[in-house]
Amino acid sequence: MDGSGACDPGEPSDTASKTWYGATLTLDDLGGTVTVHTSPAQTGYFVPEQALTGPSNWASDPVTCDLTPNQANVRVLLQFTSTGGATAHWGSSASAQIGVVAGQTNSQGIFTAKLTLDNGDNGDTFVVGCYLDKGTLGSFDSADQLLASQTIFVGTLDFAVADASGTAAAGDTTADGTATVTATFGTSNVQGVRVALRIEGDDDTANTTDNWSFSENSNVDTVTGSTTNAGAFTRSLYWRQDDGDSMIDSITDAFQGGWDPDGNGSIDAAAQGSGVDPSGTIS
Repeated sequence: MDGSGACDPGEPSDTASKTWYGATLTLDDLGGTVTVHTSPAQTGYFVPEQALTGPSNWASDPVTCDLTPNQANVRVLLQFTSTGGATAHWGSSASAQIGVVAGQTNSQGIFTAKLTLDNGDNGDTFVVGCYLDKGTLGSFDSADQLLASQTIFVGTLDFAVADASGTAAAGDTTADGTATVTATFGTSNVQGVRVALRIEGDDDTANTTDNWSFSENSNVDTVTGSTTNAGAFTRSLYWRQDDGDSMIDSITDAFQGGWDPDGNGSIDAAAQGSGVDPSGTIS
């Protein structure tokens, strides 16, 4: 008040503070993040179109926005937008190409919501963003501040069984074929997609050795892993035991491959071409 430029005793004063937030955005139930080998490469999450075909859909429950630093009761919103005609919805809302859900962070600085992907084709995308809800409460507008975003790439999975060179012989340690799942987005390879390969209908009750295996020395009917930078996950197939008539074409076991986002060995969405009867395929 005296013009000295300093706050002297008795002069009125006040303080103000501002918190700058960061955030991480994760989408459970879609597996880990992947790399799409476009030019330049992109990272995000992957869902195969086979999981969104017809009446099928896929829920990411929850989508989690985690603030840094942790702060309770911060107004945030989650928004998705899609390309190519793909649709989704938050909670019990209607399916759409754009959707918003809003709320406040809990005591750990976290806000979550359930996102269901309703349909989409190879090459479509969903972009999910977490925003500080700084404008009109509960609706997205230009005042809202983006904290984090993730892209969901809708791709496709293909499954194939290939014959190995040479004539198949039961019981040896030479691979008799290969089973492969390939992941692509558009025409680009996708690295890091969690998949499973399975042999179904192969349990032999009369003998201790299965007809087919992913191992030359033991009965292995399921293998899991992630696609490589070439977009493929491949394992060898071994004909371990003849089914009784010395004819490989009489075997009716089915080779399968598909999406396994939680890595537990089950196939949540079968790849195109899955369920191959090996008759006439391996010889």
